[in-house]
Amino acid sequence: LQLGVVISALLFAAAIGALVGGIVSDAIGRRKTILILAVLFFLGVLLVVFSPAGPESGTFSATGFATLVAGRIVLGLAVGGASTVVPVVLAELSPYEIRGSITGRNELAIVVGQLSAFVVNAILGVTLGHVDGVWRIMFAVCALPAVALFIGMLRMPESPRWLVEKGKNDEALAVLKSVRSEDR
Repeated sequence: LQLGVVISALLFAAAIGALVGGIVSDAIGRRKTILILAVLFFLGVLLVVFSPAGPESGTFSATGFATLVAGRIVLGLAVGGASTVVPVVLAELSPYEIRGSITGRNELAIVVGQLSAFVVNAILGVTLGHVDGVWRIMFAVCALPAVALFIGMLRMPESPRWLVEKGKNDEALAVLKSVRSEDR
């Protein structure tokens, strides 16, 4: 039961994150929201990796269980939020001719990421399966995409559509000039 709760906590939190992600991005901006989601990804990984006790002992301690569930909830909120906000940013920044292709590539990247995670975990399981707590290493690897997302978003501009919605037309035009040719 405990293992099931730890695993499913991410899925339930992802549903909440998906519902709230759009509201937050409408309020504070797409870019800031994704930066916050990257931090949530990283914090969730830290909570899971550094939880006091894990399933290698057969059962969870109360503190270990609570920390693992909290980490999975934080990860779920980030997963759900990203699943709603990232496609919006891609669609809002893309020229209409390639918008479908860009959002389709996002879905492909998600599936490739899932496959990569499975392969990395299989390799770690085979090579380090004898090590107690190998699952912590598997989760620690998840911090790498979180860091990459954060650094990548520091270079990304805010969505011009969101800027126009907020009455920041000059900033929106500056973003459009930076991502499109002058004649566009």
